[in-house]
Amino acid sequence: MQATPEQQAKYGHISTAVRKLLKDNKWRMVDLLKQLGHPEKGTRPYAWLNCRGAPNPRDAQKLAKLSGHAAKYFSARVAATSAGGNSNALVPYKPKPVALRAANDESNGNGKSILQFTPTKSGFRVTLDITLSASELLKLIASAQALQTSSHAGDP
Repeated sequence: MQATPEQQAKYGHISTAVRKLLKDNKWRMVDLLKQLGHPEKGTRPYAWLNCRGAPNPRDAQKLAKLSGHAAKYFSARVAATSAGGNSNALVPYKPKPVALRAANDESNGNGKSILQFTPTKSGFRVTLDITLSASELLKLIASAQALQTSSHAGDP
C-alpha cells in the first residue's frame, strides 16, 4: 500500500535520504542493516523507505554519521497547524475537488458543475453531468464504437 500524502509530508525526507544513502554506497538493504547493527533479516528500514515511520534516536545517530545529515533530520516533520507557527513545518496535502462550470448555460442549471475531478487514494473520480438529446447520444455512442473498432482493427 502506498503512503498517504500526510505520511509523505511527515516522513518523505527520511525516505529520500535513506534511498540516496543506499544508492550512493551501492548498498542493498542487508548492507544498511549491518551498518546500523541490526540482524540481516530486520525490517525496520522498510518503514522508513515507505514513509511509514522515523528511525529511533539510536538509528538516527547512526544514519547521521553515514549520511552527513544531522540526527535531527531523521525525525518526523510536524504539520504547520500543530507546530505552533514553525515556518519549517510542512502542511499536509488536503485534496479538494476541481470542477469545470458551464457559464450561463440554461440546460444545466446556469453554472452548475458539469465535469468534476475528485482526488481519491487510488487516483481520480470523474463525474460528468450533461444532458444530451437522443440524436446526440446516438452520435456519441457511434463515435465510441467506431473508436473501439478502429483501435482493435489490427488485432487477430
